[in-house]
Amino acid sequence: MSKLKILKAVVFVLTFLLFFGFIKLVSHTRGKPTPPANVTLKEPAHSRIDGMAAAGKKLYILAKGGDKADRIIIFDTETYQTISTININ
Repeated sequence: MSKLKILKAVVFVLTFLLFFGFIKLVSHTRGKPTPPANVTLKEPAHSRIDGMAAAGKKLYILAKGGDKADRIIIFDTETYQTISTININ
């Protein structure tokens, strides 16, 4: 085989790998949301967290104080948003 044919084959293979590697990288990073820099639960001042539990993609937070009844905040860790608040008292 001539050196030119070998060089063409190497260039073709490297171009193929580069192209499909780039496509894979773009498709992999596009599906995941970027977490925000700051996440707030929008709870009043002097509220405190007394406990947390995780189940799947949800975080259950026990909050007390802040001149409100004790409550459980259900937080989605995928969308970084509060789903619901359950008052206990």
